[in-house]
Amino acid sequence: MARYLFVRLDPLVVGADTATASWVLVDGGRPQGDTASGTLDEAAAYAAGERTVVCVPGVEVLLTDVVLPGGNRQRMLRAVPWALEERLIDDPEEMHFALGARGKDGRVQVAVVERARMQHWLTLLAAAQLRPWALLVDAHCLPREDDTWSVLIEAQDSVVRTAAQGGFAVDSDSLVAVLAQSLKQTETLPASIGVYDCRAQQAGQLGALAAGPELRMEPCPAGATALLAQHADPVSGINLLQGEFSQREGVSKHLRPWYTAAAVFAAWVVLQLGFSVYRYIDLSAQAGALDSQMQTLFRKTFPDARNTKGAYAQMQSRLKALERGSGRGDSSVQELLANAGPVLSRTAGLQVQSIRYRDGGLDLELETKDLQSLDKLKQELVSKHGWDVDSQSTSRGDKVESRLKIRGAGA
Repeated sequence: MARYLFVRLDPLVVGADTATASWVLVDGGRPQGDTASGTLDEAAAYAAGERTVVCVPGVEVLLTDVVLPGGNRQRMLRAVPWALEERLIDDPEEMHFALGARGKDGRVQVAVVERARMQHWLTLLAAAQLRPWALLVDAHCLPREDDTWSVLIEAQDSVVRTAAQGGFAVDSDSLVAVLAQSLKQTETLPASIGVYDCRAQQAGQLGALAAGPELRMEPCPAGATALLAQHADPVSGINLLQGEFSQREGVSKHLRPWYTAAAVFAAWVVLQLGFSVYRYIDLSAQAGALDSQMQTLFRKTFPDARNTKGAYAQMQSRLKALERGSGRGDSSVQELLANAGPVLSRTAGLQVQSIRYRDGGLDLELETKDLQSLDKLKQELVSKHGWDVDSQSTSRGDKVESRLKIRGAGA
């Protein structure tokens, strides 16, 4: 991490609803400026736009290892409470477990903390608008060198880092005894122990370990928080934000109440999409049927047409041409029908068999009761409208079948 705000929580009184902390901005592994201390609300003023790494007291966290079956991390997280049950004083169901790396011997590093304590820390941080990117135990923020242990001594508590993800915390008065016992129990003794005594007055009480590994007294000029901030690394340490407290799980908790609504909305979208597809297919079929009917009608109306593509447009075009006439002074079909209609309707015994508009005139097939009725009809059409009217007649029994050709004047 190139740049982050390092916030170290002070040990909390059980049930406390406020917390104090110390913090410093780190860039490129170097603390920027002096360490500040105060409330979490004051620390939040420095966190704007920066990632936040939070360091929690090691006295609240058990660092251990355990043999776990292989598989994905979720299966391992479900198995670890029962694998560590005999080492825990409290009920495993009340504890939070965070997994670290698996060693060459197959043992997995584990950090254990009370679930209520985790919830308390995160509640206090959230109240101050601090959203941690990583939550590390202080032992995993100490300097790490191969074949070396690191010890941080403060007034009340001390922290020891024994490996990349191993370590423990103890009250400073008991440090020498606990450290000596840990050295006896370890399989491989470290070559040296780096000691960072950050107390106001260094007591030099580790002299009792002179017969063991080499003790290197390291400087602590900027204080414990600056030391921890400089060496904090979520990759090499165990990030406690796992399982139910992981960032991904936190987002899921906020989204979970919306899952049902989202599912209903998704079903509605699928239903609407299916209905739209069905309507499109149905309308496409109807459009195809109408186009086929239009082509059939177009062929019947204009048998001379060779191309029926775009029948509707061609039909409109031809009808408009008929309305305008042929350009030789022909009367429009509306005009001829409008004027001839009343005359035809007044002729007694007349039956119209067919009417065609062709070459700017009307061709009518009629039946009349006698030739006199036909002659009277022709005279009225000529005298009233000045049309040219030709006729052909054939008598069949008591009926006269006639063909009239009506043309406008000058046609």
